[in-house]
Amino acid sequence: MVQATVCTKAESELAGALYAVVLRLSRLRVDEPVDKAGLAVLHEARRLGTFRPSDLAAQMRLDVSTISRHLHALEQQGMVQRSADPDDARAQQISITALGGEILKRMMDHRAATIRDAVADWPEVDRDALGRLLRRLADDLSDLIGPLAPAKADEPSATKEMTEKS
Repeated sequence: MVQATVCTKAESELAGALYAVVLRLSRLRVDEPVDKAGLAVLHEARRLGTFRPSDLAAQMRLDVSTISRHLHALEQQGMVQRSADPDDARAQQISITALGGEILKRMMDHRAATIRDAVADWPEVDRDALGRLLRRLADDLSDLIGPLAPAKADEPSATKEMTEKS
């Protein structure tokens, strides 16, 4: 349940601006065999490494049946694979495949290039500040909401990728 709170005009404008950015990025046309929901599942699957569907559902704050449907579709396309859980013979583990990783990388590269192009005329100091402030906001939101599962050691953050490509 969402609690009613009183926000200043500046706070409302910031929230609106962030929502507009997320919405515009979600509307990017990408010629890949995965929909937006599949992209979100692939992204979290890569972050988690090898996981149980229930762990992914908890991470994404979705029902296990919803996650199962998405995982099934991604499995049919060869983007994730199932294996037996060595700790529980009744359970299965999921991991992203090389194909899933390639598709996710292309989609994230497309988004990063779009952001790069959008801020190409910005001074470098502004691009650097944007990346630094977005990372800080993400960290502070994690303190309030709870952190995401730790990223794999070889996975740079999306904001780091964005600033490195600009």
